[in-house]
Amino acid sequence: MSNFAEWLNSVTVLYVGDGKSTQAGWLESAGAQVLTAASAEEARSACEKDPTAIDAAVVEADYSGAGWLGVARDLPGSCALLVIAHDVEPSLLETIVTVRGDFLSKAATQADFLFRVKNITKLSVPSMRRLAANATKLWSLPRQLSRLLYYNLWSYSDQEIADAMGLSRHTIQEYQDELRRRTGVRTKHAYLRRLLEYAGEEPPLSMSDNTRAHVTQFRRRSEGTDQI
Repeated sequence: MSNFAEWLNSVTVLYVGDGKSTQAGWLESAGAQVLTAASAEEARSACEKDPTAIDAAVVEADYSGAGWLGVARDLPGSCALLVIAHDVEPSLLETIVTVRGDFLSKAATQADFLFRVKNITKLSVPSMRRLAANATKLWSLPRQLSRLLYYNLWSYSDQEIADAMGLSRHTIQEYQDELRRRTGVRTKHAYLRRLLEYAGEEPPLSMSDNTRAHVTQFRRRSEGTDQI
């Protein structure tokens, strides 16, 4: 019996490529329910049956006929993507980044492969501390405003924030005004949305032209491509 038996119980994986590969076998031995597809069309058909049923897709980038990029773009939003391949070039990795996928070499061990699959299928949410730290660098925020932003991301009231920071509610409101001035965000509840937009997430509702201009500017700044 595999040392990883039951490791992926209750996980459904769409495997696009050679359904008899070592990696597909590892998934089955770990208890995953494995659906196989040899082409992008078969993968699309499997996803259309129940878009929420598949937790992750493992796609062989170098499997003839798999069309991994088409598969990646057609996956339901709730489905994680892991691309595997023997031969790796920077262009492949760059493309995987653009579709928000993960990568692992086919030379990886069973433990590495199964750990990666388990990790990408876990429910994950943005780290508020990391978002606040990134925002601090992006907007050059002093310590108090950085701390204030962190509490805003958690949707605390001004009074709760004042109590936590040992300041008056009036002072917190003045800090909120200064934070809005520095960031261009009008309400405390808009910071999370703006940071997700900067990170490349597509909002479910269309952005205004002004917001899109802000997002484009700050993306360039964060990538170091803004020409000043």
